Amino acid sequence: MFQVEKCLCLIVIIASTVYSDEDYKVRSISKTQYSLGHSPYWDVKSQTLYFVDIYAGSVISYKPSTRERFTAKIVNGPRATASLIIPYEGIDDKFVVGVNRSVANITWDGRSNTASTPSVIVEITDNKTMYSHTGKADPKGRLWIGTFPQLFTNSSGSLDIPLNQGAEYMISATGKVIEKIPNITAPEGQVWSTNTLFYFANCLAGKIQVYDYDNESGEISNMRVIFDAQKESKGRSPAGLALDTEGKIWVSMITTDSNYGTVIRIEPDSGKVLRTLTLPTPQLSNLVFGGENLNVLYVTSSQLNKKYLNNLNENAGRTFAVTGLMSSGKPVTGYPGQRIVAI
Repeated sequence: MFQVEKCLCLIVIIASTVYSDEDYKVRSISKTQYSLGHSPYWDVKSQTLYFVDIYAGSVISYKPSTRERFTAKIVNGPRATASLIIPYEGIDDKFVVGVNRSVANITWDGRSNTASTPSVIVEITDNKTMYSHTGKADPKGRLWIGTFPQLFTNSSGSLDIPLNQGAEYMISATGKVIEKIPNITAPEGQVWSTNTLFYFANCLAGKIQVYDYDNESGEISNMRVIFDAQKESKGRSPAGLALDTEGKIWVSMITTDSNYGTVIRIEPDSGKVLRTLTLPTPQLSNLVFGGENLNVLYVTSSQLNKKYLNNLNENAGRTFAVTGLMSSGKPVTGYPGQRIVAI
């Protein structure tokens, strides 16, 4: 098992780079601390990383070859959120985004700080206390997206999360919103394996769940738990999921009991932890493989709760590039343009 004491002794921080006791290297792509960096997407065609800053209502692009970053605010207001960004397949400068309680689309060249006003495709829920959260397109191009409750501060000054208010949804080709997993507090990462299995991070419950998956219909069934953080990694909860070419799952963990964060690689059949990486901030929100050879792991993070969590530091909210892993990922699915048009 991973030895925390050993890791803390051997980590050396130089500028924005963290070197561990293994061969991998962690480097933040900039010094920017986003409120809640999330939903990273690697676009193979443009060799660009896209992600969102949820509570800033912004979408971000980063091109590693030039190190250029652009941020476009797409929604305004005291409770406005932008939860995901995925390029349309076959249509340049067009993206599907999550904004507030809706799925929408925007036009953006990714090389400027201005995007079009979101055009709403479908409203996920009529519950005004919820907002859309992270999502991905499944192997057929259907959008899967979760909902998450608005957070509020209680009388003691702590942040309360209403329990079991959210859900995981699938948006059909005709724009129908279909509830797939009800009564979830914090729906997070999703990956599909061999078109027959669907893995889902039930974050606040601390579990990674797997379902039998029908690629044609999008139906899921026979839920079982393959990873339980209460047993394997107390004080940490699974958030983002990414699949590598060997079929193993990489998991970003949200940590509450230390000033560093972890990404783990697990065996999908048993949930056994095969490898643990250390990153210099605890709230690691999501991750995706990118780079020319899809062997760079990009990890987003959060600086939420900094008013009462004393384990957040100057790295909280940064987005990191992890190299030297000797692992690579598969291209993630885009959102087919014809499905958006049909909506």
